[in-house]
Amino acid sequence: RHALLPSRGPWLIAARFSHVAALEAQLLAADGERLGLKPLSRFAPYRIGASGRADVVAERARGLCRYLEHVLSLTEVASSPLQAATLMDAFVRCHWL
Repeated sequence: RHALLPSRGPWLIAARFSHVAALEAQLLAADGERLGLKPLSRFAPYRIGASGRADVVAERARGLCRYLEHVLSLTEVASSPLQAATLMDAFVRCHWL
């Protein structure tokens, strides 16, 4: 498997909410629910009409990080389907800084 190795240390990616939402859709299409994938909205809810408020921006940034950590925890295990791991690896490569 050509995947990221767990515990590689700190790294940085830059992704918008829409990028992470697209990743969620791809993972769900790859049977992510069977993996235990939780919805993005649970981590980073969309606040209609308040997307520019500083507290909402901070909340969503933290939520996106928690969601990506959640996805990594599901895709780094040996029992993870290859397609899900490949999708996450491609996402990280695409958004790597």
